Amino acid sequence: MDICRQERLIPPNNTLKFQFLCNEPRFLLLTNDEKEYSVQIKEAVLKIQKLELFPDVHDSFTAVFNKEPCIYHVLGSHFKQVEIAKGSTSVNIENLFNSSIIPSYCVLSFCDTSALSAGSYTKNPHYHPHKNLSSITITIAGNTKQRFLNFANKQYLGSYLEFLEVVGKHAIPFNAVNYISFAEGYSFLALNNKYSNAEGGNLIPEISKGNAVLNLRFSKPLDSNVSLLIYFKVPQKITLSRDKSVEIIPHLN
Repeated sequence: MDICRQERLIPPNNTLKFQFLCNEPRFLLLTNDEKEYSVQIKEAVLKIQKLELFPDVHDSFTAVFNKEPCIYHVLGSHFKQVEIAKGSTSVNIENLFNSSIIPSYCVLSFCDTSALSAGSYTKNPHYHPHKNLSSITITIAGNTKQRFLNFANKQYLGSYLEFLEVVGKHAIPFNAVNYISFAEGYSFLALNNKYSNAEGGNLIPEISKGNAVLNLRFSKPLDSNVSLLIYFKVPQKITLSRDKSVEIIPHLN
């Protein structure tokens, strides 16, 4: 879906195929019991905007397209999950992004491991508690950034403002999270990486490299096994040639 979040048009006479995978009912539904349920999708609608080019513009594009492929610079979506054991008061994660490429931004959150692994009707996989996180330190290419938080006293303004900055800049659909709900199940920790110039879209992103290390500290030992969810965006290139062959060239190296 990353190609849908950029501004360049898709050439005509090409077929786009979208595959949607449905999660298990235990992950999708939230109930007060453990009865078995099923989910049936009755209807799905996909809306795509089409444009009609002036003949001279169409002919000019076709002449170029016959010689070289279309190139789309996008920010590819990546996901990583790290398990943190019950009773932990800190965790240190080396090679945070499994790559030397510095992402444009990343979003971190915690979730109960049992709500994610096999799914549970009684546990909400979209509940992201703060787990008494007291400090977050990230070191990228030798540059260290640290934030201190105190959720009990509602002292997390810096982290919330950075979350709003990332949401606004990259149009992430989390803008309904206010300052209070941020600490009540919507604790998304966003890191807007100032060491990366990758924006995607029509601009060719500058590829920045450097190792990333994350350190988290908690004011109280974790009361359960927790999954740390890491969502991040890194530059990648998609090419579409005249013979309709598509190549995705990641920069994850």
